[in-house]
Amino acid sequence: MAGRLKRTIPAANPGRRTTLIATTLSGEQGEVLLSKAIEMAEGGNVVMMKFLLERILPKERIVPITLPRLDSALDCINAMSAIAAAVSDGQITTREAAELTKVVDTFVRSIEITELEREAEILRRQLDPQKADLDSVRSHKGRGTGWPK
Repeated sequence: MAGRLKRTIPAANPGRRTTLIATTLSGEQGEVLLSKAIEMAEGGNVVMMKFLLERILPKERIVPITLPRLDSALDCINAMSAIAAAVSDGQITTREAAELTKVVDTFVRSIEITELEREAEILRRQLDPQKADLDSVRSHKGRGTGWPK
């Protein structure tokens, strides 16, 4: 039984088989095969043309979707809604939606960080108003603002 199982694994996993073939091709053999593939494509073999172009051309495409301008966290809700609708309509793939979602997520994180910095500054001023005023003066030094009048 164990011997039979070992023989069926390569046949059941064609990806592994292809990888083994590709790794055994080295230097000159690979170049010969590539030259033959190019020759076949130039001779009008449509399948070979498609095969070569799929490996040469970038896989990214222009995504035909319009997102709302992101000015606040509330705008992100509308952006996510537009992304979800585009996936539902088949306008974009789930992978493309995931990439667009990263943009929205980064924007939301930027807002969160800015808010946390603002809250920390308010707390700092409440705990030590004199030190906060001095820090404010130091941070604005040379900018023409923040100096006591």
